[in-house]
Amino acid sequence: MRPTDLVDDRDPKPVRFGGRRKKGAPVLRVRRTRVTGRAMLGALGGAGLGVLALRLTGEPMAAGAMVALGAAAGAVFGSRERDDVCGTCEASLKVEDDECARCDAPIGGTINHVRERAEVEERMRKERVAARKKAEAEALAPGSSED
Repeated sequence: MRPTDLVDDRDPKPVRFGGRRKKGAPVLRVRRTRVTGRAMLGALGGAGLGVLALRLTGEPMAAGAMVALGAAAGAVFGSRERDDVCGTCEASLKVEDDECARCDAPIGGTINHVRERAEVEERMRKERVAARKKAEAEALAPGSSED
């Protein structure tokens, strides 16, 4: 018996990692801000100033206050920066994007938290079904002529 070749001579199909949605099925934009990351950076900067304050004054309260002020300043600046993501694949979205680059789906709406996703997707699905049924009914209505 002769061993078979391990190489497949047919054209290989491209491997897709992560599921792609059907084109046309809309996804949701989840609005987020960068509060947490910026607060952490502010706290880190405040810790550096806190070490300096501790060294100069010898008061641990001054060091703690610097860390807290740094974190608060970072949170304020981070709340002004948007960091939207796709509700399905969690890819980062720019404000001007009208479709997700990773899952190739148009953005059909905006939600504030992922918890709202199932409810809003169901509402969008029902609206699409109603619109399709209405279009089909208008197409089948007697007296409608297509010139």
